[in-house]
Amino acid sequence: MKNITIICFLAGMFFGCQKTIENPKTQIIITTDQDSLLYVDFYRPQDGIFLWGSKKDSIHRNNNKEFRIDVDLQEPEYVKLNVSGKELRMVLLPNQTYRIAINNDKVSFSEDNGEGQELFNQFNRDDIGTFSFQDRFVKDSTFALLESSLYKLKSTELRQLDSLLNADKIDPQFYEFSLNDINYYYANARVSLVSGSSRKGNFEEKKEIDSIITTTLRQYPYNIKDAPINWYKYVRSGIIWPKLKSQFNWEQRDELYQKDSLHPVIIETINKNLSPEYQERYLAYYLFSALKVKKFEKSLVVAFKDFKSSYPNSKFIPYIEPDINEIVEFHDKIKGEMPSAVRFLDNENINDFNRLLLDTNGEKLYVDVWATNCAPCKKEFEHNEALNQLLEKYNYKKLYVSLDRKEDKQRWLDMIKYYDLLGYHHLASQEFFAHFANNFSPYEGSVSIPQYLLVDEKGNIKTIDAPRPSKLEQLEAVLKEESL
Repeated sequence: MKNITIICFLAGMFFGCQKTIENPKTQIIITTDQDSLLYVDFYRPQDGIFLWGSKKDSIHRNNNKEFRIDVDLQEPEYVKLNVSGKELRMVLLPNQTYRIAINNDKVSFSEDNGEGQELFNQFNRDDIGTFSFQDRFVKDSTFALLESSLYKLKSTELRQLDSLLNADKIDPQFYEFSLNDINYYYANARVSLVSGSSRKGNFEEKKEIDSIITTTLRQYPYNIKDAPINWYKYVRSGIIWPKLKSQFNWEQRDELYQKDSLHPVIIETINKNLSPEYQERYLAYYLFSALKVKKFEKSLVVAFKDFKSSYPNSKFIPYIEPDINEIVEFHDKIKGEMPSAVRFLDNENINDFNRLLLDTNGEKLYVDVWATNCAPCKKEFEHNEALNQLLEKYNYKKLYVSLDRKEDKQRWLDMIKYYDLLGYHHLASQEFFAHFANNFSPYEGSVSIPQYLLVDEKGNIKTIDAPRPSKLEQLEAVLKEESL
């Protein structure tokens, strides 16, 4: 069976090379029983990298009540779809047709590589670095146990993929792309989890960590033609951060961060450790990601000028430049006065959430728990104008609780100005944070932000998981129910 597979694969590759396709078109056709669905978001990568949703098309229904996407492809490509909040990932090959049916929230794929696409979306994965991902390996106290857990998860995916190839239900090229995704997801998981275990600073432990990372990078090199979806994160976890940690301890990195000097150091590390043909791609995504956190560091403006000088024809420039312009706008706006409708609750005796509520004068509150380094938190501020109108309708005030450190107080004040965050504000102490994490978070002992709570006029917490500002219809339904 193994020899047959190899022969089939070589034959497929040979005839694939001989076939000439004029204007290769790949089609995605989506049907659904959700009559209220108005459009489907379609995301493509730029040079193999997804730019936080910036390279996006919104596909509307056609006369046949289908969502149809036609893609010009010369080579295989990873893409993403967002259908009514559900993210779907696909591997597209030139000149193929894919059908997706979404009925009763069940997703099914058919036509070319249909079963492969379905498997690709059924892999039981969490984003590397999230609480849910870390929790899966919390009992793995040694590197051997960690490796065993990762091996079991990876082997399950490989068996499923091999089964489809052996049954001739997927193309060899689809198989290779999917195999690449599996290999690099678990390579990234390994180096991320291992490097995260090095906080004790034990020399022998560090040697073992360095050895595991080096072996992984040798087996799965970063300089590959068909970059997997997690390529950027893999390079960061396996190359950039280990190099940075070897030069600067946590206190030194934090000092660089406070002085807005960390980005230049990281960029220098990138340039020293990546080969020239991969520097542009990684630098572009690094800048793009740093800008999307919206800390508005001036050093990023300088870094972008250097990038633009080095790569004047880069396809990434149009995606980065708008955020650079926003930094300039930010620093102009924060020169103004603090809005009069901002009220600070900064009593030093406030060390828990219940105590904080005593200072809000019996108001009904919509509580926004955030931090200045939380990009999703600040993304929600885009909906504040509509949110303010809704809360006024139901007689609610806003209370913003920041989990920033006291060292970041000036950045916190600047962002209150920039985003016009009208309402009550409190900068949480470490005692406050610990009490909140253990008593008012959906994740006991930790906090995932942004988080939203509703409090009635008597100080009773009605929910610790209220709909966010971008879900205004859902929020209004909850407010209406609470007002009855």
